[in-house]
Amino acid sequence: QTIEMYDLKNRRIFLKRSQYPNLTLEDLYLGAAISIYSRQLKVVEYGDTFTKSHFENQRERTFAMIKPDCYNHIGKIIDRILQEGFKITNIKMHRFTVNQARQFYSEHDGKQFYQDLVNFISSDVSVGMELIAGNAIAK
Repeated sequence: QTIEMYDLKNRRIFLKRSQYPNLTLEDLYLGAAISIYSRQLKVVEYGDTFTKSHFENQRERTFAMIKPDCYNHIGKIIDRILQEGFKITNIKMHRFTVNQARQFYSEHDGKQFYQDLVNFISSDVSVGMELIAGNAIAK
């Protein structure tokens, strides 16, 4: 396995093609932070349209939320997510205010359960995660 890096801004090769066995294709996705020869790099864009279509077809992104009633089981839930083949790329623990909860669940405004849902989600912390996997949305 080899790697080569090209600097688009300066239009020159940044790293000549060299062996780097620690990097796999599963590590390369938008938003990924990778470390190559002690340099922390963030994948922000694909090099061309072929690469973009190839990688995006293999990896999908989805959102998951652990709600307040499962607070004591966060570790078990995250372990299960990882066992199912997902990669957690972003994770944040947050306590919704009532206004944020109303905005988040605005599509349910006017329904019978809306106020109970807003009160529930703003009662304690929730954990939001961005997950990446092949066919992630269908899983």
